[in-house]
Amino acid sequence: MSADETELARLRLANHQKVGDAVMLPEIIGMAPVSAVIKADDLAFLTLVNATISVLIRAEELGITSENIDNSKSSKDPEALYLLGVTKGIGQPVGLDDQWATRVIKAVGNYGQAFERDLGSSSGLAIERGLNQTWRHGGLLYARPIR
Repeated sequence: MSADETELARLRLANHQKVGDAVMLPEIIGMAPVSAVIKADDLAFLTLVNATISVLIRAEELGITSENIDNSKSSKDPEALYLLGVTKGIGQPVGLDDQWATRVIKAVGNYGQAFERDLGSSSGLAIERGLNQTWRHGGLLYARPIR
């Protein structure tokens, strides 16, 4: 059977197979980008979705998690302070207050936390992160600036 990794993992789980019962081969034989899909005429929502994904990835790059976010607000890193709304401005591009990114990270964690919980070894899918890592860890993910 051939499909993208998420679909193969979903099929394995749907067929009540455990990791190891149905083995996914590690070789990548094809790649296609996967992204969020929204209604075509809602550009404000598209901006917010893209900014939210960038916030989650940037939080991971900066080491900000749902557990340490409150302590991170006293960081000396200007990027962390902007991301968390300590330095004003992150809300303006998406039409929200400057605490919106903090609320998102507190609710779902950074990108790595969300991946681990929903797709990784802490989930029934047990997908390896692979190229779905940040660029600093050998993957393809990087956060677009929110300005």
